[in-house]
Amino acid sequence: MPTLLSAYPPGVIEAALDDVGVALAIVDNIGRVVLANRAALRMFGEEDLVPGIFFSEWRRSFRFLDSQGRDIPLEKCGLLRLLAGQPIEPQDLHVILPDGRRKWLHASGYQFSVMGLAGVLIVVADETEQVELRRSAEKFQRLESAGVLAAALAHDFNNMLEAVSGNAALVLTNPDVPEAARERLRQMSQVVKKGSDLVRRLVQFSHTDELQKRSVQINQVVETAVDLVRPTVGSNVRLTVKLHPDLPSIEIAPRDIEQVLVNLMLNALDAMPTGGELTVETELSGPDAVAWHEGERPEGFIAISVADNGVGIPESLQAKIFEPFFTTKPPGKGTGLGLAAAYGIVHQHHGSIKVRSHPGAGTRFTIYLPVRTTYPSAAEAA
Repeated sequence: MPTLLSAYPPGVIEAALDDVGVALAIVDNIGRVVLANRAALRMFGEEDLVPGIFFSEWRRSFRFLDSQGRDIPLEKCGLLRLLAGQPIEPQDLHVILPDGRRKWLHASGYQFSVMGLAGVLIVVADETEQVELRRSAEKFQRLESAGVLAAALAHDFNNMLEAVSGNAALVLTNPDVPEAARERLRQMSQVVKKGSDLVRRLVQFSHTDELQKRSVQINQVVETAVDLVRPTVGSNVRLTVKLHPDLPSIEIAPRDIEQVLVNLMLNALDAMPTGGELTVETELSGPDAVAWHEGERPEGFIAISVADNGVGIPESLQAKIFEPFFTTKPPGKGTGLGLAAAYGIVHQHHGSIKVRSHPGAGTRFTIYLPVRTTYPSAAEAA
């Protein structure tokens, strides 16, 4: 008896399904994947469909999770339940591909029997881009809320620190104060200074302080930051600096960008306790390297990368590293404000900061700073 596929010349149905904008696949009633359109193959990183492959065998290469992040075992997957005759509602799935990429999918299945072929038609829409955009928006809202809170707290906290610092300085001027007490007061002053530094970082993260921008060559800023960190680089770490020789000048606050780079380099050194390689690079990227702010279209971006081959950051933590007070360092070793402040400074420059990391294979932070989109006036040039 002819089937749905044999009733037409070879390739006709496949070509028709390839023109559909969603992923489509057909699994027959004994569980073989008999057809998948190009959208389905691309979605799962496949080059072609293995003839006669069973769904259960194909599925072993992927990890499927439900909307709560729980693994879905083969025996509970919706397709097998559909083949068993059970009605299944459309599902939101989280899939991890063999190469580690993640996708968020919306899948529906429909039982059918026509022209000798019976089985399930699977329709899958890729919602990865929408999910990641939504997560980015939620993360940005959290960061903005934390920034507003930081701005409010920083003002009051700074007043308290000034009172403590002023009184300690006043007592130190008294010649009748014993030396033991003086030493304690000096220690107190040092702690207050550290507290003031924390306040400054909180204010930077809150986006309330005004940056002192000027036109500079970014390579000079990078070299200054590297010189500041160089004395802390141990003999078991190789420091490599690769600077693009022909970068345009950009409008930045050099001291603040220096602070970001120093923080990233110190973090990189902490990630290599037994030694490794620290690499700092600059290069010129096109205008579409990262998303640009609404109403702007930069001529391009200057990319500054700080990379190490240290312990790396677990994927489950990478979405949190720019949040204030989040740190993976032991108690007393980190405040959790360094990367939050870096995020705030880069965002104030209308730039972006990205991280790419794999546990055991190191981490690369890349800062993208926009190249000025307007040319200076005659007066500015003069």
